[in-house]
Amino acid sequence: MHNHFFWQGPLEAAKEFYGHFEGFAGVSLIIIEEAPNDWNEVRLLIPKAYHDIITFEMIKVQREAFRLNEVLEELFIFPFLDTRFFRSHHARDLAHYLEHEYLGVKVLYVPEEDETIGVEGWKNMFGRSVRKSEQMIADMIETSDRLNVPVLFHADLKRYNDFVCDLIRSYPETRFNVPHFGQSRKNMAAILEAYPNCYTDFSSLLPYMKQAPEAYRDFIEAFSNRTMFGSDAIFYRPNMLKEYVEFVESLFDGELLKKIVHDNYRCFHGLDPD
Repeated sequence: MHNHFFWQGPLEAAKEFYGHFEGFAGVSLIIIEEAPNDWNEVRLLIPKAYHDIITFEMIKVQREAFRLNEVLEELFIFPFLDTRFFRSHHARDLAHYLEHEYLGVKVLYVPEEDETIGVEGWKNMFGRSVRKSEQMIADMIETSDRLNVPVLFHADLKRYNDFVCDLIRSYPETRFNVPHFGQSRKNMAAILEAYPNCYTDFSSLLPYMKQAPEAYRDFIEAFSNRTMFGSDAIFYRPNMLKEYVEFVESLFDGELLKKIVHDNYRCFHGLDPD
């Protein structure tokens, strides 16, 4: 699963929400480690669709997520370091984060304004050029590769396909997940065909999947070895996850469903299949 950790109130209450999700063994949980102290600045890199359901208090308690392995003993948490607010000095210290608690890196690649998801982008927020953003991300991927951690790389392939391909090709031992089908099934298909170290997931795509279930089913079947279940759900809103589960179970079953929700997930995280 590909979820974001936003929570308020006692963490122990998560048992009430997640205890009934039988069959789930783990979750890739995205955690924001570094963020500005000004809520107005934080909102610049939070997609507009989430502005009404995320509070500044949720940003400030992100590290509570590390307690979830104690609270939800039956659900293993794979903490992914969300780097969207990283400046150059944070990027240089990436190894420090990864050598301690994080098991993966999340990159929201927005070097420029992204009107589709409603974020300001690094150029406007930090005054960072596209070229400098490319270099910073390349350096972070090099560190991830050296430490053998997977990378969840959100990028709009309609705009940044060449850069994404260059990274995936340059680090063939690094496991990449380009979520949301890269916002382009055509470009995503070409990447999956060319690079066996790349995966994808269908998080945030449920409305489109409901509109064209056959087209999405065909895509997933064609790349069944490297498509993963994903929801992009907010952790404190488990109904978002439940809706994905029910729809996917209506489309797939048997070995194909097992690949999507289990086998590919383990492979992406570097775990032996069981």
